[in-house]
Amino acid sequence: MLKRLTVRRFRSLADVTVELPRLAVLVGTNAAGKSNLLEAIQALSWIGNQRTLADAFEPLRGYPLETFQFGAGGWPALFRNGAASFTLEADVSTHGGGNYRYRVQPEMDFTSGELRVRDEYLTQLTKAGRQRKNATAVIERHRNTVRVRRKGKPGSPRQEALGLNHALLSDRSLAGDGYPWLEDVRNELLNWRTYYLEPRTAMRRQQSPADVFDIGKHGECIASFLYKIRAQSRNHFDAVGRALRSIVPGIDALHVQLNEQQGTLDLWTQEGEATYSARLISEGTLRVIAPCAIVVNPWGGSLVALEEPENGVHPRRLELIARLLASLALDQGRQVIVTTHSLLLCSAILREARARDSDDISLFNVRRVDHRTEIQRFDANARLFQDLEIAEGLTTPLKTRCSGTSSSADSWMSDRATAATERLMKTQAVLASVLAFSSPAAAQTVIDLPGEDRPLSGEAEFVYRIGSAVAAEAWKSSHRFEAEGRPRLDGPIPRAGGSPLPALFLRHGDRSGDGDNTATN
Repeated sequence: MLKRLTVRRFRSLADVTVELPRLAVLVGTNAAGKSNLLEAIQALSWIGNQRTLADAFEPLRGYPLETFQFGAGGWPALFRNGAASFTLEADVSTHGGGNYRYRVQPEMDFTSGELRVRDEYLTQLTKAGRQRKNATAVIERHRNTVRVRRKGKPGSPRQEALGLNHALLSDRSLAGDGYPWLEDVRNELLNWRTYYLEPRTAMRRQQSPADVFDIGKHGECIASFLYKIRAQSRNHFDAVGRALRSIVPGIDALHVQLNEQQGTLDLWTQEGEATYSARLISEGTLRVIAPCAIVVNPWGGSLVALEEPENGVHPRRLELIARLLASLALDQGRQVIVTTHSLLLCSAILREARARDSDDISLFNVRRVDHRTEIQRFDANARLFQDLEIAEGLTTPLKTRCSGTSSSADSWMSDRATAATERLMKTQAVLASVLAFSSPAAAQTVIDLPGEDRPLSGEAEFVYRIGSAVAAEAWKSSHRFEAEGRPRLDGPIPRAGGSPLPALFLRHGDRSGDGDNTATN
């Protein structure tokens, strides 16, 4: 289990430390840095197990040099330094009961493209996460060498050269009775899984029977995995089908079958009399099959990281996704880290936390401040929309976020909004708010979070946030949004100057309310 993670100079993560529970939900807008945190976890896992740093960097997005953070000077300033490095430090607990702190600092030489390890450190911790008194580090740098201590021979450490192209933790020759601590940590990192599902291509690709133990990073082994699990544990395969039917009620059965003529596997669903192959199954359904398979995987990893599990799931079924994730974390004892844009999923997960009375479920606000990612834990004991905190975390566009915390509409002002975007978002927000009280499901269909390239001005964003939060809250409780000290939708909406906003459908540019009040359509 990953208890604590510190990341420095890794993409947008300039200096971030986060303590992670069993179920961690990362909430934030696009480009806030949620995926960067997942990739930092993946990088740590691969650095500790791959033969070289080049192999460890290969599955990460972009070129290896794009992994390192650059400042206001951009690439030229970074290249002038000649080299760059980032640091990953993790406190982990292993299946065998060990507690460790591991730190690694990869570096790239821009004059040659060489990747090397600038620093590496491993030590044992107490159960409370503190360093043991008089403990000697298992791996530590000493001048221009790195020492690796062997069990039973602490006074005669193995000396390795500094600047190798691989982490010593990944060296399989450092194993067995002499190096049990390295093997313990290495196996823990090996069992971490990070998923970036690709239902459009990877999950539809033809597969053949294979000895796989997972659906694959992109879901590319989903058919092979289901075929194997059906043969070796029919109960687990049937459980995938039951979970799928509970989330997508229109599906009657899930099948995987060997095509003996071609030697490939056919994955298909049955809906009444109709059958649909993996080539025709909707992207949303494929996205649902994946977490169902992950949950029942008997060989599953100790840590599971997943991007946006709400994608493709009907809003009424997000409660089941939340239960699925909570069960994976709390019932199966695996650690789950997910990213999300969904207010409804956040609400459902917090309800799971309260129903289970568990401190092992937390939401984290991930945001950009001055081009750097900040991560803060939400207060899970407060009402979800009591002060729009999570709604702000989900809907504040990157370019309009201010470094401080403010509830005033003028702090959200942006001069980059176009007239068309502003009218659209005002209309969308109010439509969502109105529909929320008559048809919450319909309200959700009009909520589309603004991206980095679509910032809103103060009034539009203010209305949009409230509309989004109300629609989600109405979905949960079917009650009007009415938090103490906050605006009601059946009363005047305050504007930046404190005076009532006379009409929500004002033309763009009519800021004072004294001009043309013609509503937009």
